[in-house]
Amino acid sequence: MNTTDHMTETDPHGLVDPAHDDRRRHPRRAVVWRGSVSIAGRRLACWVRNVAPGGMLAEIELPLAAGALVTVELPKLRPLPAVIAWSSGVFHGLSFVEPAPQVIQAFGARATALGFTEATDSPRPDAPTPES
Repeated sequence: MNTTDHMTETDPHGLVDPAHDDRRRHPRRAVVWRGSVSIAGRRLACWVRNVAPGGMLAEIELPLAAGALVTVELPKLRPLPAVIAWSSGVFHGLSFVEPAPQVIQAFGARATALGFTEATDSPRPDAPTPES
């Protein structure tokens, strides 16, 4: 597996490069979680490499098209709808469909352990806006 051609903000293990993390609306947290995504009635195993209230980086063996609607399933969480934002090889950036406060609530105690709070839903003061 070639891990050098995926998203530049992460290393091959999904760890966030702090130099690029400041462009994101939500802080990313590196994790190694087993989960699955469901698409068109098919359930695909995945590894979650990083997560934020706005989305996650998933390693999925099959390529998925950007724009596809999926359901993320993680242990001890309710299913979360997401959209494939980008795909590069086995790495897929997923954006959660629900607003960050609802995702934080779905994560429950995990959100606290990861440092996700209602405050993480606020854009960073120096983050680019869609208008920039």
